Amino acid sequence: MCGIVGFIAKYKTSGFQYSHQKMFYQMLFADQLRGSDATGVITCHNTGDFGIMKEAVDAYNFNPQFIDSDLDKDLYKNGVAVIGHNRAKTVGDNKDENAHPFVVDGTFAMVHNGTLYNHKALEDTDVDSHALAITFKKAMDEGDYKTALEDALGKVFGAFACVWYDQKRHEICMIRNKDRPLNFVVCEAGVLFGSEPHLLTWIAARNNSKIESVTMCKEHTLYRFDMKKQGGVPDETFLSPKYRSSSTTGGYTNGVVGTATTGEKETTSAFDSIIEKLVHPPAPNDRKPVSKNSFKRIRAQIFKRQLNFWLDDFVEADVDNTGKATTALVMGSSIDGAFDLCEHHHFVRAVINLKTLGLKEDELYGNIQFSGTVDDVEYDKVNKAAIVRMCNVIVKEVSNGKVVH
Repeated sequence: MCGIVGFIAKYKTSGFQYSHQKMFYQMLFADQLRGSDATGVITCHNTGDFGIMKEAVDAYNFNPQFIDSDLDKDLYKNGVAVIGHNRAKTVGDNKDENAHPFVVDGTFAMVHNGTLYNHKALEDTDVDSHALAITFKKAMDEGDYKTALEDALGKVFGAFACVWYDQKRHEICMIRNKDRPLNFVVCEAGVLFGSEPHLLTWIAARNNSKIESVTMCKEHTLYRFDMKKQGGVPDETFLSPKYRSSSTTGGYTNGVVGTATTGEKETTSAFDSIIEKLVHPPAPNDRKPVSKNSFKRIRAQIFKRQLNFWLDDFVEADVDNTGKATTALVMGSSIDGAFDLCEHHHFVRAVINLKTLGLKEDELYGNIQFSGTVDDVEYDKVNKAAIVRMCNVIVKEVSNGKVVH
């Protein structure tokens, strides 16, 4: 879990007022309850320029460095908005370069709250949030950005709430899915936005700024705040993610997985297909939803049997007194030897002991295949998926598309 906070000046001014900056300092400090591994900011200026500052420290130690820095002084002179992030590390080492924001092509800076399960399928980056920033930036560069974003969202599997500054458009944009919150509060001083509405209203009230409205961002809706106009009313664009179809037509579905529409037939050979699946296993969005009947069949086929699965992501579960991870919750999916499971939407989960398996934490960022015994299978009604819990897990190393024991 990470946290997002920020402030947009409500009226067009020559820069931030000190009261605006103070509200942001307080939000960033309070928001460290959602993440204390790293802290970062994006400052947006009336010139269209932006600046960033980030470090792998908590907000308590970050704020004194940010306050009265050159970046903070620029915010006072020319600022129109500021975006902050408090990181709770999941994917990627806790070091300065892995802190948010992530900047793409020098014109796009983004923060992200959530965890993706297929980020390597998006971009080969150390941090899932970086891959998501690249994906969204490419979409926003398209003339028909709405369609491009719908295509991009169909490739994203996991939780996200994102805020970014797009220098080319001079806009601050926000978007989330059902798995992460994002809110904005319009008050006398401006627009406060962030992960937790009560934090925002508390900071506004604490600074004697009358609250006018509180809005929870709608799922899969792009909110665009024009920094040339400013003000507290964003443009809203509803997006309908276009998920890849599991059909051989190579078509798309429009929000419903497994119902093919039109599209050109795929021309990859069977051999190429096998190698691609070995190196880059398909994301669960590419699979059929699990009905109650298919769930019963799948559970009977795999319960208490051996199953191979690929690591898509992991969350640190426990650390020793030196700060090193000792166990990790790994999440993945299966593509071989899984009977009907590999054709259906599913999540594989297991808690592994890194020391027992002879793994270091940074080795979990690679392409790794595990094997274990199916300990339990549950039905996820919301996602129409099978949740497969594993025990007695061993690790296999993947090299050049071949499994090496």
